[in-house]
Amino acid sequence: MIKIRKRSKLFSLAIVFAFIFVIVSEVPVFASTIKVVDNDDAQGHTVASYGTWSYLSANSLYYADARISASGNKNHYYRYVFDHYIKVIGSTTLKLRAYLNHPDFTELTAKYRILYNGGVEYYAYRDQNNAPPGWNIVLNNIPVGSSGNTYYYTGAEVHPSQNTGYSTGADAIEVTIY
Repeated sequence: MIKIRKRSKLFSLAIVFAFIFVIVSEVPVFASTIKVVDNDDAQGHTVASYGTWSYLSANSLYYADARISASGNKNHYYRYVFDHYIKVIGSTTLKLRAYLNHPDFTELTAKYRILYNGGVEYYAYRDQNNAPPGWNIVLNNIPVGSSGNTYYYTGAEVHPSQNTGYSTGADAIEVTIY
């Protein structure tokens, strides 16, 4: 009789663990997706520009180089394209950071845009002139997407302002979706 009771406890315990395993295995796990793209990325990312963007070389820059453009034409841009789009189903959260570390980056209102599905999802302005050296948050904890929809995030852009007398830097960007 005692043997049967021990088996039934073991059997019950096995059933409980199996039930927990099934429940836990059915819970979806969401991981962060991080994309870092440099201005002339050696990792196979595509970059494109419209307008005049000059080459800039310095050890302080991400991979020791960047692009720079005189302000005054807000239609100019430097585009960073992901090697593979980021597919998001439903709603999530987004963060955009820019690498800023050169004294010639003097733009006070550089416009950064996140690109998706062939359009612009979000944009924000960043003071490049007074930014601390290194990675700087442009957009942080921004809710994106909506339940039941699918989004394909394809890249980002930086634009000069229409104010003259400033220079806009285009070095590396980092997009995190979590």
